Amino acid sequence: MPSESVRTSAIEPPCDSAYFFSNPALAASDGIRQTLDLALRGKTAYLIENDSFYYFAPLRIGSGQVGVIRFYDSFRV
Repeated sequence: MPSESVRTSAIEPPCDSAYFFSNPALAASDGIRQTLDLALRGKTAYLIENDSFYYFAPLRIGSGQVGVIRFYDSFRV
């Protein structure tokens, strides 16, 4: 697979993501971490995990990324 060049933003994320992953109440799966990491690097990404759908999109203002928007939905009826 060819390597992909990823352009990162000069603006750091507004929060310390390590806090969210080290806090058991806010713990996330490896798949969510990897998907969030893609969005933090400016890519739109989604994840289907068990019966859940996660969609992450970079939030940009001007020419810089200021955060990530996450949408979640469950496939349960």
